[in-house]
Amino acid sequence: MTNWRADFGPFDGQVWLNCAHQGPLPKPAVNVIKEATALKQAPHRLSDQAFWDVPDRLKRTLGTLVNASPDEIVLGNSFSYGLHLLIRGLNWNVGDEVLLVEGDFPATILPWRLLEEQGVRLQFIDQDAAIELPQQISDAITAQTRVFCTTWVDSFTGRRLDINGIGGVCNENDVIFVLNGSQGVGARPIDVTNTPIDVLASCGYK
Repeated sequence: MTNWRADFGPFDGQVWLNCAHQGPLPKPAVNVIKEATALKQAPHRLSDQAFWDVPDRLKRTLGTLVNASPDEIVLGNSFSYGLHLLIRGLNWNVGDEVLLVEGDFPATILPWRLLEEQGVRLQFIDQDAAIELPQQISDAITAQTRVFCTTWVDSFTGRRLDINGIGGVCNENDVIFVLNGSQGVGARPIDVTNTPIDVLASCGYK
């Protein structure tokens, strides 16, 4: 069995659990950062090809993690950055709706606010614990609903969503399903090829 414990730390005798705030960098990542910093100190040793090789290698690695083609992966600096790319990349009409969950993470909600000045309406589901979220989404979708966006894993409660059920409802209603995977990707398995998700966006530091 792989000794994953040896890849992290040292924690000076402490136990670090707050990975939703800041996940500790594994030692292999720390070593690569040191190598990159050394190259920036002596840029004459940094080849032009490295500007292509490093992102390509990262896309292949991330593709393996979520079962996606490297061509399907866009690299950015945060979840919000990826969400902004999506929002700016879609054509919007006055009266379009975006469906969100009340109380979701600000990063999952705030970027959509930019669309309100274009006449796009934000509709919120106020979750009822007695009703499964896929059913609530189905009840809330209208003919104007273009997108449903929410967070996969809640770091405050540990709750994880039924993304297959949600994706099925969205697909049946021709609604784009956007998932914030920041709390779950890397901690839980996900197969974007066989899961009904249209867009998965995630930060890496958690």
